[in-house]
Amino acid sequence: MTIVAPPWSLTGRGFVLIYRFPRDWALRHGFIPPERASSFLGGFGAVMLVDYAMSDCGPYRELLFVPGKFRSAGGSSRYAITKIFVSTQVSVDSGIANWGIPKELAEFSWQRGDLERVRVAQGDMPIAEFGFTSSQTFSLPVTTAILPEFLRTLEQHTPDGRRLLTAPGGAGRVQAARLEDVTVNPALFPDLSDFKPLVSVKAEPFTLSFPVPRPA
Repeated sequence: MTIVAPPWSLTGRGFVLIYRFPRDWALRHGFIPPERASSFLGGFGAVMLVDYAMSDCGPYRELLFVPGKFRSAGGSSRYAITKIFVSTQVSVDSGIANWGIPKELAEFSWQRGDLERVRVAQGDMPIAEFGFTSSQTFSLPVTTAILPEFLRTLEQHTPDGRRLLTAPGGAGRVQAARLEDVTVNPALFPDLSDFKPLVSVKAEPFTLSFPVPRPA
């Protein structure tokens, strides 16, 4: 097992989809750990598909799901990743050890073109497939620096019972995108096919920093 310690700096491209999932649906289908179900508040959630060209642990790809916010200690609320697949074992091991992010290993096929298609699978078992189109003529610069830290802080629980807070930061350029189709294996990832994203963007290029976490 290889663990690459934080902080990490990453660069890449990908898609960000913002949703507002029904709370009851997220509790049933959002892979929320039973011990965190009573603290789940709901609100805005997200799905991200990312192709990291560079990171401290090397290039890798990622599919993640955030169902919404959870009640945290002291009455605050934090986001959490409840399902996530990545394409390298070092990213799996480091994500769990460093930040309590429950990464699992999968294979990714990423086909670029006018219709950008991403397939995620574990061996012969499909996990999800997405088709995207995006604007090629207009993009805007964005940065998380304009957001207060509490809006971008994750609270993840480690297998050994620790609670870790991590506030990623990033910057890049985004353009409008459209989710044209999605197919999901609900046994392995939340089935999004009945929901339309509130916001869909393609980020290319972007940089991301994952700092050393702090105890919750």
